[in-house]
Amino acid sequence: MHWQGILPSLPTPFVADGRVDVDAFCRVARFAAESSVGGLVTFGLAGEVSRLTLAEREMLLEALISEIGAEVPILTGATAENTAESRRLVEHAEGAGAAGVILPPPTAYSLSENEMIDFFVDVASATSLPVIIQDAPEYLSVALRPAAVAEAASRAVNISAVKLETGAEGIELWQAELGSSFGIYGGNGGVFLLDCLRSGADGIMPGVDTVDLQVRIAQAESSGRRDEAEDLFMRLLPMLVFEMQSIEHYNLCAKYVLRRRGIELGSYLRLPGPSRLSDRSTQRLENYLSSLGLISDVPTAAG
Repeated sequence: MHWQGILPSLPTPFVADGRVDVDAFCRVARFAAESSVGGLVTFGLAGEVSRLTLAEREMLLEALISEIGAEVPILTGATAENTAESRRLVEHAEGAGAAGVILPPPTAYSLSENEMIDFFVDVASATSLPVIIQDAPEYLSVALRPAAVAEAASRAVNISAVKLETGAEGIELWQAELGSSFGIYGGNGGVFLLDCLRSGADGIMPGVDTVDLQVRIAQAESSGRRDEAEDLFMRLLPMLVFEMQSIEHYNLCAKYVLRRRGIELGSYLRLPGPSRLSDRSTQRLENYLSSLGLISDVPTAAG
């Protein structure tokens, strides 16, 4: 299956003592679902996946599906450093009612390409759900070749798409090698949104804090209103670039922005990690939010 449009990656809210805030997680998901998204993505880099236990991820996925139901497809990450845990996650995802899974490579070992292919095939064989392979060398320090993904897909037919942290040229390269039957999704927080869509990406998997604006851009583009799409994208782009200085910086920014937009959640990252944005970063975000008209009058709880 190829899901279309904007499919944002959800953050994981925490309370001050580090516990997962399930209610806030569902509030953020509801905000995204009501923005006409093509799907929701969980437990990726924007969800602080490395700071979550398997049990927490399973619990949050069940809560999310209970909250959203069949309104929006749920694509859930199966990040793990061994085959057994990844298989457990994809089996749980299918049983819980997820629409698909996103599978990045393990990063703790120096696997050969053949070993990486075997990993993808072994995990994909544990589910009948569509599997999206993630290639994110800038963030995971592991680079995949299109030929390796094609080989994995020839052995596990439910491997049917890739999520790429790349711009238009990368989208076009992977398309040329994998063919039109393969789904192609961009990421990078939406920084390359229009270029990727114009290069044939099925959709974009950015963060969630400005998802409603990114949906408007994608809808204008798909409707042929290119000038409108470009105008709004150029207004949003400086904020996206500022946020995407690093994954940790983005995660702090996203939670701050969501709170300023009226969604009640803490802005904490789970330790170990940075505790807060600098005052200068906060002021820059305030300037961006003000210029985009995104500051809510609804008060949110401190955090």
